[in-house]
Order: sequence, then C-alpha cells, then structure tokens
Amino acid sequence: MEVKIEGMHCKHCVKRVENALKDNGAKKIKVEIGSASFENLEIEKAISIIEDLGFDCFTKD
Repeated sequence: MEVKIEGMHCKHCVKRVENALKDNGAKKIKVEIGSASFENLEIEKAISIIEDLGFDCFTKD
C-alpha cells in the first residue's frame, strides 16, 4: 500500500509516521517526506493513524 502525506517537513516527521505504522503492525515500511509505503495494514487504518498525528493523508493515484 502507498499513501501521500501532506504536512511533513523534516526527518522527525518521517520517524513519527514510521513508528506509528510499526506500532500498529505494518511491515516493510518506507516513509519519506510526502509519502509512505507499507504492507500488512489496511489502508483506511493507516490513513487514520497518520491523520491522528496531524498530517493530511490520501491514497496515491
């Protein structure tokens, strides 16, 4: 799965998203400023987790 993330500006933001996804069971996580990819987690759940951190999150087209 891959999502677009708006509002990330630094490595700290990347780490927060990465840790939150990992804490919720995601695997093969790759987070960069502006996007995240992962496996083993429903897209709706991931979007909710990321938005709870204060970022805007969308499915990638």
